Parts: sequence; structure tokens; C-alpha cells
Amino acid sequence: MNKIFTEYNRVGDDFFYHHTKTEASDEPYVIGPEVHTSYEALYLIDGELSYVIEGQTYEVGRGALILVSPNAIHTLKISAGRDYERAVILFDVKIMQRLFSELDVEMTRVFTEGRLPVRIISAEAVKKYGFDKAVLSIICEDKSSEYKKLRMISGLIEFLIALDKLVKNGGASLMAPSSSDQLIRKVIEFIDTHMSEEITLDRLAGELFVSKSTLCHRFSAYMNLTINRYVAIKKIHLANELIRSGKSVEAAAIAVGYENYTSFYYNFKKIMKKSPAECR
Repeated sequence: MNKIFTEYNRVGDDFFYHHTKTEASDEPYVIGPEVHTSYEALYLIDGELSYVIEGQTYEVGRGALILVSPNAIHTLKISAGRDYERAVILFDVKIMQRLFSELDVEMTRVFTEGRLPVRIISAEAVKKYGFDKAVLSIICEDKSSEYKKLRMISGLIEFLIALDKLVKNGGASLMAPSSSDQLIRKVIEFIDTHMSEEITLDRLAGELFVSKSTLCHRFSAYMNLTINRYVAIKKIHLANELIRSGKSVEAAAIAVGYENYTSFYYNFKKIMKKSPAECR
């Protein structure tokens, strides 16, 4: 498969966006595995893709929108034979918490009901609630406008208002996964509930009553990365979250199962591209 790499445009320290348009290819594209420290919203303007996350696959078509919580590892597989266009925004929920607090407005429900690994919003709901207009206003190309940044922030607020309305109405427009692998979901559930411990292939295979070869093959084929890499990314992103919330670097390392600080520091810098102190 071909691979797509994109750069994000910075709006502020906690708000980024990009717009990608790619002509149809004879081979599928793959993006990822990816993981972000911020919320990600992907609006599929054109094309079709398979969205793989947490042992589940979603078949997403033109006009739908994907909302992913922070630290969720995911992969996109773009279908061949179709033009592909998407708009993506990344935002830290803290930017909205600050703004909403100043305006004495309750935070949108999706951020207070507990994190979901992913929400797929149907194309019909995207139009009904105005997600498309909100996202497109953020990626507008009017570079000369002195109000461009304000329009982007306004677009983000409109996006969150649309999301709040959708959740308030019961979320009936959220799409279900098209397929899932129960073994992989059990692996991920075990990893998530034992983050403070050492997680090895031998232990996983024993807990799930499956051979290591089957476990490694199934996981790599479905998630597009190895189990060991998945565990390392999950642990480091959780540690980063703990550090950003005020924990000491040493306490964060212990909380995610690292007894050797040198090993923790090496993996942290390799995955986050920054030292623990810089991420604070």
C-alpha cells in the first residue's frame, strides 16, 4: 500500500488543521498507525475509507465525519480507484474549557460523558447539524483576511455546538462498526486494564489461551503494528497525560509500569519527539 504523510497548520498551541486532496490511485493508501494527544475530527469530503481502531473496523463514505478521542491508536485505509479529500482538525479540549468557563457555558456533553475511542457521524447527520460548514470554515483558504484566526475559532465553536446537539438528541446518527475482531478487542482491553504492569507476549498469550504466533499475526495484520509497539505507545501517551496533569515524571513512569527510568526516558523521547520535561 502507498502511504500518505501530511503536515498540520498551526492555529494556536492547542488547535491545528489540514486539508488533503489526492487523485485516485490504482493501489489503496494507508495512513497510520496514528495517535494524537488532542481530539481529532476528520471530515471525509470525498472518497471511501476503512477506519481501524481498537479491534474494530468502520467503513466510512463520502460526507461522514470521524471524531477520535486523544491517545487512541488508529489506521486509515483509503480505497483505490476514487479521489480522496479530507479536512482534519486537531484540538485540545482545554481550549474550549477555558473559553466556555469564561462565558459561563456548560462544556459540551461529549467531553463530560467519558471518552469513547471513536464516534462515526453519518453524512446525513453531518449536514443536518452543520458539521460540514463548521469544518470547512476552519480550513478556509482566505490567507489575506485579518479575521482568519477568529473565523477558525468560531468554526470550532460551531463544531462543538453541533456535537452537543447530536449527543443531546441521543446520538442516533452514530454509525456502528462494520466488523470487529474479538481476540484483538480482548488484547486491547487487557492492555488498557493493566497499564501499570509489565505486559509481555507470554503473559498475553497465557491470559487469552492462544499461541504467541497467532496472537502476533492477528494483531499485526489487523492493527498495522506489533503488539509490543502498541503497548509502548499506549504507555507513553498515558504517561504524557499524567505529566501534563501535574504528576512528576518519576511518578508517571512508575504509573505506566516502568521501573527503569532510562528506558522510560528513551521510549518517551522516541515516541513523543520531546523529553518528558518539555511535554510538561
